[in-house]
Amino acid sequence: MEMIIVMIIAGLLAALAAPRIGSSLSNLRLNTSARHLAAVLRNTRSKAIADKKTYPVVFAPEGNKYSYPGDAKEKEVILPEDVQIKELRDEEGEDIAEAGQILFFPKGNSSGGRVTMTNEKEQVFYIKVETISGRVRILRDEDE
Repeated sequence: MEMIIVMIIAGLLAALAAPRIGSSLSNLRLNTSARHLAAVLRNTRSKAIADKKTYPVVFAPEGNKYSYPGDAKEKEVILPEDVQIKELRDEEGEDIAEAGQILFFPKGNSSGGRVTMTNEKEQVFYIKVETISGRVRILRDEDE
């Protein structure tokens, strides 16, 4: 009898914990995707400086993916199903989704922009690329 009660309590605890674990995984996938995009942007900037060429990171929000220059050919990243590129904006807040890219130039500067990534739990990350310096930052608040 005692064993049955223990098993019922364990089952109830597991049922209560399951939604939290699912939510945590979604947040983890968003965090990982934002960090990977920031690393890709930083690497593309470094590649533009080293090769003395202009390189783009091209976004396709409708396909939930982006591509960037690799060593031999262009590489493409498809985001997890629960992570979306919500919008692309320049530093003034204008929509740049039609252009769909952020350029990095040989001097280290960029065309600038802000990529907004979100998940199904409405958690948001902003990946900001500064125009003058090409600096890439991950922000939790869009006003930072």
